[in-house]
Amino acid sequence: MAVNHAKDLVRSSGVHAKLEAGGNVVWLDSELRERLQAVTPWVREFYGSVRGQLTGVNVTRGNRASIRPHAGGRVVHIGFPSALAESMAAGLLQFVEVDGMVRQNDEGRTYYVAADTVKVIEQPTMSWRELRGFMPDLTGDMSTAEYLESIRGED
Repeated sequence: MAVNHAKDLVRSSGVHAKLEAGGNVVWLDSELRERLQAVTPWVREFYGSVRGQLTGVNVTRGNRASIRPHAGGRVVHIGFPSALAESMAAGLLQFVEVDGMVRQNDEGRTYYVAADTVKVIEQPTMSWRELRGFMPDLTGDMSTAEYLESIRGED
């Protein structure tokens, strides 16, 4: 947190700013900004969600879990409060959605979620293959394009 605050100070200070304390002087300039960037990893944090299969839950050594994202890629680690332990256990090996503070690395890959909620997502009872031709008379005598235009109110 202190490094992020220092980065913000450097970014907003301009060219000729300095901090003095106890005879020590730190110049808030581009050189400091570059050095801070070099020693600290880039992280994006935002509120969001991850969907996938909950592959593991551990409450004996800290409340942590892991989820294999629906979109593929590496497993995402999850931290959660004790109040969610039962919900996490209930979602184990199921398709779930985890909401909370999401952390991404500089490549945009989600690697951690501080979970607020978890819910099991019901799997569709029909596959896309089974849906093919499911309602052939839905559009009546109209083509698909005409039907969609009529729903949207287009002429």
